[in-house]
Amino acid sequence: MINPKIKKLLVRYVTDSLTDNEEDILLEWLTFSKNRLLFKNYIQINYAINYNLNDIDTNDIKKMLFLKIRKDKSIYYKYNLNTVFKYAALFIIFLGLGYAYQQDYFRNKIEQPKLNIPNEAITLQLDNGEIKILNEEKTSEVKDEKGNILGTQNKTKLVYKSKNNTEKYSFVYNTLFVPYGKQFEIQLSEGTTVFLNSGTTFKYPVEFIEGKDRLVYVEGEAFFEVVKNVEHPFIVNANDINIQVLGTKFNVSSYKEDMSINTVLVEGAVNLYDKESTYNTKTAIVLKPGYKATWNKSNNEALIEKVDVELYSAWIDGKIVFRHMAFNDIIKILERHYNIDIINNNKILGDKLFTANFDIESIDQVLKSFNENHSIAYSIENNQVIIN
Repeated sequence: MINPKIKKLLVRYVTDSLTDNEEDILLEWLTFSKNRLLFKNYIQINYAINYNLNDIDTNDIKKMLFLKIRKDKSIYYKYNLNTVFKYAALFIIFLGLGYAYQQDYFRNKIEQPKLNIPNEAITLQLDNGEIKILNEEKTSEVKDEKGNILGTQNKTKLVYKSKNNTEKYSFVYNTLFVPYGKQFEIQLSEGTTVFLNSGTTFKYPVEFIEGKDRLVYVEGEAFFEVVKNVEHPFIVNANDINIQVLGTKFNVSSYKEDMSINTVLVEGAVNLYDKESTYNTKTAIVLKPGYKATWNKSNNEALIEKVDVELYSAWIDGKIVFRHMAFNDIIKILERHYNIDIINNNKILGDKLFTANFDIESIDQVLKSFNENHSIAYSIENNQVIIN
C-alpha cells in the first residue's frame, strides 16, 4: 500500500506540478524495486495508462536528466558516483513513464471521437479511456482494443468470463456508471455478482490476478454476493474504508454526499478498516450477520447495531423501504430512485420520521402517500419537486 504522502506526490506528478524538492523525494522512493512496481500499478489503475517504454526517445530524456543534474549539484555531494548513475537510470524511467502518460493521454484526446452521453445513460469506461453506452434493451459484447471479447451484456446485466490470462489483463480495470433512476447487475470474472443502485460508480478488474487480493472500488450503493476464495480475499474500497471478505453477502452504501458509510451484512463475515491502513486482525472491525456498521466520515469511528437486513436489500427488487427515517434522508433516496430534484422549503417536515413501503408507485403517488399522514403542499415541474 502506498503512503498517503507519496500518493499526493503521484497526483502532483501526473498533473505536472511537482516542485524540485518533491521530485527528489519521489525519485528516492523509486530507488526500491517494489516501489517502482507500486508506481506503475498506481498509474495504470487510477489513470488507465498502458505504456510501452520501448517507444520513448531516451536521448531527449537523457538531455533533460543532465539539465536536472547541472541544476541541482547537491546530488553529487549526497550520493557516490555509482548511486548517481542509479539515480540517473531511475530518472530516465520516471520521465519515460511521464512521457508515456502524456502521449497516451493526448493520443486518446485526439483519436477518440467525442461521444454525446445522455444524463440517463448507463456507461462503461474501458481501460483505454473509451466510453460505451449500454443500452438496457439490447445485448452486446464488451471487447478490448484488439477485439477480444471480455464479457457479454444482456439488457441490465453484464457478465465477464475468466480468460485464464491474468498476465495479459493484469491491472486492466473497467468502470461502470449507473445514473440516478437506474439499476444494473454485473458478474465479475471469478463469479462474484454485484447489484448496483442508482447513482453508483463501480471500478473493477477485467481479470483477477493469481496471488493477489480481489480489489474493487465503489462509490454509491451496491449489494455483493462474493464467491468464496480463502486464498484471495475480496476487498471493496468504499471511499474512506476497505471492506474485506472471503465469501459473503452484504450491502454497502457510500455516496459522496452522505456523512457516513453503511455496511450491512446478510451472511458470512466482513472486516472493516481505514483505507489508509494495512489490514490488521487486531484493529479491524468485525461485522456479524444481521448487523450494520455505520462509519462516520468526520471522525473515522464506527457504530455497530442490529438491523433488519431486508430493509437494506429491498432496492434490488425495485422497492423503497423506510423505517423511522427522517424526511430529509428520505428525500436523498427519492432523488436517486426517481432521478428528480427535490427542494424542501418545509424545515419542520425535514425532521419528521416516517415509515413506508413503495414499489411501482410514481413520485407523485409517493408524495400523495406522505400527504395523507402529514399535510404537504408540493408541485412537480420540469423534473423538480418543490415542497412548501
